[in-house]
Amino acid sequence: MASQYALAAVLFRARYVAGREIRPLHVALMSNAPARHRELADPFGARRLDFGVGTTAMTLASDDLSLPLPDADARLGAVLRQHAADVIAAQASSWSGSRRPRPGRTGSGRSSPPSRPAVACRCPAWPGRWR
Repeated sequence: MASQYALAAVLFRARYVAGREIRPLHVALMSNAPARHRELADPFGARRLDFGVGTTAMTLASDDLSLPLPDADARLGAVLRQHAADVIAAQASSWSGSRRPRPGRTGSGRSSPPSRPAVACRCPAWPGRWR
């Protein structure tokens, strides 16, 4: 399964970069449990492994997420953190005011989510992308 591979790749790369074992608190997989789920449980090392759920996900402890990277470049890290902050600020400001998509009204008077074309017309980041 591609989703299992993707989670495993992220986890194994994190272990390699951190230089230590990282055990997820929880792994959730959309696929049904195989006959021998130990083949998946052992490599992940998760405390909890669920199958047949709506979303593939992996939960890591906050201590694992805040591990220092042994070979990290401090100056590059500062540049990337500033870039991330700038991108988040730009996205927040582009959705402010009248440009923000609002729920429409159905005939019954209840709110309904906007359609993709309606969002695409109002989305400055991706003009015409969802049409």
